[in-house]
Amino acid sequence: MKREWKVGELAKLAGLTVRTLRYYDQIGLFSPSGHTDSGHRIYTESDIAQLQQILSLKELGLSLDQVKSVIERKASWESHLDRIGDFLDEYPDDDSQRRTK
Repeated sequence: MKREWKVGELAKLAGLTVRTLRYYDQIGLFSPSGHTDSGHRIYTESDIAQLQQILSLKELGLSLDQVKSVIERKASWESHLDRIGDFLDEYPDDDSQRRTK
């Protein structure tokens, strides 16, 4: 079963306020994976991992804008790597091409 946390539970777990988590969502820094039918924010383990990264970067002295930039660049880099992997998967291995010639 997948573990999920509501905003108050996550705030307590992370040592933050609910207001801080809502602010992070408002500025596009950290958003929940989903919402309940009644609109409550729902966070998953992957959200907690991302929040840990954010808090670690803040602890290093980065501003929220700098943290957001790092997170966005990481997502962009991972996207590029995925596309490169897909591109390479479309082509046969060079060794197998050499053997057939």
